[in-house]
Amino acid sequence: MQTAQSLRELFEAAVAMPAPARAAFLDEHCRDAALRARVERMLVADAGGDALFTGGARAAVAAIGDADIVDALPPGTRIGTFELVELLGEGGSSTVFHARREFEGVQQQVALKVLRRGLYAPEAQRQFRRERQALAQLRHPGIARLIEGGVTVDGVAYIALDLVDGKPIVEYAREQRLDLRRRLALFLQVCQAVEAAHRALIVHRDLKPSNVLVTDEGQVKLLDFGIAKLLDSDDETHTGMSAFTPAYAAPEQHASGLITTATDVFALGILLGELVTGQRMSAGSGRTPSSQITGDEAPGVLPAPPPLTRRALRGDLDNIVLKAIDAEPERRYASAGALADDIERMLDGRPVAAHPPSRLYRARKFVQRHRGGVVSSALFLVAILVALALALWQADIARREASRANLVRDFLVRVFDAARAELPRDERPTPEALVEQAQQRLAGNSTLDATTRGDLLRTLGEVSLSLSNFSQADELFTQAQSLAAAQGDAASQSSARVLHADALQHRGRNSEAKQEIEAMLAALRAAPSPVLLRALSVLAASELATGAPDSAITHQREAAAAAESIYGPGNIEAIAVAFEIGNALSSAQRYPEARASLEPLIDRWREIHAPEDQRYVAALTSLATSTDAVGDKPGSEALYRELLASAQRIYKAPHDLIAKAMRNLALIIIRSEKFEEAESLLNQALAMQRQILGDDHQEVAATYAAIGALWVEQRHFAQGDAAFRSAIAICERTGLREEVCPRAHNNLGMSFYRQDRLDEAKAEMTLALTGRRALFGDDHPTVAYSLSTLANVAVKQNDSAEAIKLSGEALAVLERGGRGASHDGALIRNNYASALWHGNRAEDALREIDRTVSDWRRVEPGGKARLVSMLVLKAQIQRDLKRPDDARATALEAVAVGAPASELPPQTKDLLRALSGRSDVFP
Repeated sequence: MQTAQSLRELFEAAVAMPAPARAAFLDEHCRDAALRARVERMLVADAGGDALFTGGARAAVAAIGDADIVDALPPGTRIGTFELVELLGEGGSSTVFHARREFEGVQQQVALKVLRRGLYAPEAQRQFRRERQALAQLRHPGIARLIEGGVTVDGVAYIALDLVDGKPIVEYAREQRLDLRRRLALFLQVCQAVEAAHRALIVHRDLKPSNVLVTDEGQVKLLDFGIAKLLDSDDETHTGMSAFTPAYAAPEQHASGLITTATDVFALGILLGELVTGQRMSAGSGRTPSSQITGDEAPGVLPAPPPLTRRALRGDLDNIVLKAIDAEPERRYASAGALADDIERMLDGRPVAAHPPSRLYRARKFVQRHRGGVVSSALFLVAILVALALALWQADIARREASRANLVRDFLVRVFDAARAELPRDERPTPEALVEQAQQRLAGNSTLDATTRGDLLRTLGEVSLSLSNFSQADELFTQAQSLAAAQGDAASQSSARVLHADALQHRGRNSEAKQEIEAMLAALRAAPSPVLLRALSVLAASELATGAPDSAITHQREAAAAAESIYGPGNIEAIAVAFEIGNALSSAQRYPEARASLEPLIDRWREIHAPEDQRYVAALTSLATSTDAVGDKPGSEALYRELLASAQRIYKAPHDLIAKAMRNLALIIIRSEKFEEAESLLNQALAMQRQILGDDHQEVAATYAAIGALWVEQRHFAQGDAAFRSAIAICERTGLREEVCPRAHNNLGMSFYRQDRLDEAKAEMTLALTGRRALFGDDHPTVAYSLSTLANVAVKQNDSAEAIKLSGEALAVLERGGRGASHDGALIRNNYASALWHGNRAEDALREIDRTVSDWRRVEPGGKARLVSMLVLKAQIQRDLKRPDDARATALEAVAVGAPASELPPQTKDLLRALSGRSDVFP
């Protein structure tokens, strides 16, 4: 009789062979028919990619000869507190069920993994519980949470995990036809999750595509993290008959050797190779991923056509995969984080650690990086060289310009040489380092003429602006402006003044920026040029920030028309300027118009393969905001996730646009109760903003306000109030006059309102109303929001007359601005109807609630819970008007909406039962 070890040897020898050769091998080495059947089933399972048998649990048990624990577990069986619903998957060591239980009044759905072998010995059970407790502490947005685990009195061990709705990463990449960069972005999410677990001293041991799911929103979720350790039967560092998938297992797992973080790195390397080629890597063969592309792959398997994919993989990515799957653990990457870092370096065009050391290689990567980088200082080198070529073409100034070009060349060569000499040899000079070197050398250089010095100052300022170093940019633009004024160079002085105003606007000094532009706008309009476009953009941004949206939109339309005349219709620069119209419309809360403006422009941008630069990111942000505002929450979350991924590809952290993308995504997912992920995003954003903007910037205040909203949504009022006060403190210390300041007061007031601290709520909301009127006048939408929240306080204080007055004023503000039928208009009108009803004006209330329901169905078709509450109010009004049949019909209409019972407050469900006369609704 063959031992278990010989069964493994037969399988491992056969799995390494081409499929046609396996039958002959088994004919010679496996004459036992039963044993051969078991080996063949294992080979079939391995070909499926995840060691799961399609023949059912009993077939799997029969194939590998393990205990028959799960044979008697039909749906309805209870394990611990869970009831089995259906079978999800079966493996050699465990079976996975969809299970459920009632938990704190809510039905909880989980994936329940039941071990195929029993744990009967007390020590085995204690070890299982120790490992389970460690895994339960693991928290990361990219890792499916271990909810509970235990051992029944019969010795059946089980683990309950988050039930994840997603697809295996390889399958997802194929179906979505992801390009190479997007596949690598997904893989980086995997590495980040693995690295987080490794820092918690937990190794996965069984990473494979079926354990790496991707949700419809593009969020990676790792399953079974550390579960393989629970399935092991040996000590804490060595595996016995370990639970792993042979095709993805490291050599040390096959050899029952030491398990370390390098074991997971190996599996990540195999996964990466399969993700980018569609072929599973064979460790030890020495074959690179690029060499495995045959050219006959099915559509979607490869990230690009075969020749392009081979070219993209050849070199750095080949080396990265081979390093990750090296047979010797010490020669692999030291961690999943190190693997991710090398991939990021490759995407950034930097030298990777996996490439053999070579000066030529590093020099080539340096040139490639500076040729294609978004904020690379090579941009100003190219601009200067182009200017030089044009100047040389002009014969009358050839000698003077040739001398100037030589000076520029010498200056730049010294900058690059100095930067390279002062940085570690394995890193290229960063744009930040180059700007600093250039600024130092420029200050001490006496050979450059004033015109050349001014050009360099403006260009260095532009790079600083792109790197979010606004104070440095302001300083450089001011120097350039002073130099141009001293030389009497009007054109250069005008350009520098506009750039200086741009820096002021980015620093939050909007009034100064606006005054600077308005003083020179007439002269710029007389001779339209790119400088005029920049000036109009800065002016519009300042107007939006100071509460003049209509004027801002007008100036953006003027800029778009000027751009078409300068560049021609359809030119990428003209599209980029047109983006700003949609951005302004979104900022002005004219959301349907913003979507109509932005969607065709973004489609056109993608069609012509324009770069994912800052302009594209800003337009996508406005589209996401507008999509959310009109009620398309899934669409808006997908856009915000795309935004964050784009920002992380484009910019090197820390960057203010990465931080803003994190905050925007967090604010969206808070409403889906993804609190842990939102908290992580907001903490990262705050740390990043404080590092690059300082402690007293308006963006920092906005992030504190978002953190407050997160805590209040979870009813952690003390933490939320502290965060709102941090935002208010920034406003008070700096004298900041931005919308974030009254917003923080209003949010703090809403927190007090939810705590029934009504006098404090009214005080904060009144401060917010005063601040918004001072910033925006009486007819801005935010004024309406403040009036409406004050009306809510009045209702709770039983002051119906005041509530009616305030709600009516709020509606009037929206109506004057053409926003009476908007999402926010419907909510305010609902409050108005409630106030009228409480004030014994039922007929007026019925008229307003009818309008409310109609508007809400149109602007928020997915808002079922809110619609139910509106219909309940309508039914109550009809009941008070002695119209019981109408009230019952309205209540039944509310029931038919189909809102989940879990989303409705108990009081609403009680009212529906009473008003409809049906006790069986929402049992």
